[in-house]
Amino acid sequence: MNKKPNLTKALANIEPANSTETVMEKVEVKKPVKKKLPEPQAEQSNITGYFDKVVKWELQDLATERSRVLGKKVTLRDLLGEAINDLFKKYGKAEVVTTHNKDSL
Repeated sequence: MNKKPNLTKALANIEPANSTETVMEKVEVKKPVKKKLPEPQAEQSNITGYFDKVVKWELQDLATERSRVLGKKVTLRDLLGEAINDLFKKYGKAEVVTTHNKDSL
């Protein structure tokens, strides 16, 4: 039966290279690149809120249902835009949210 070689002994026989020189030669300093947002997002802002998980699930279900009825994808962003416009309308403000599916929601 063959015995497995002892890894410690095998590594002890290898001459260690000067690790600092090796690392210094291989390390390449890269300047951080500032990520540019796509043009439409550059003028937009994120609006967030924390709700119970069931709220998210219901929104996802509603988006799926509307997608099936309309025959095209309806996103959570579309639904939230519609809800925000309804809120603005309720308080006499201009409906300023634009969505891809605005006419058919």
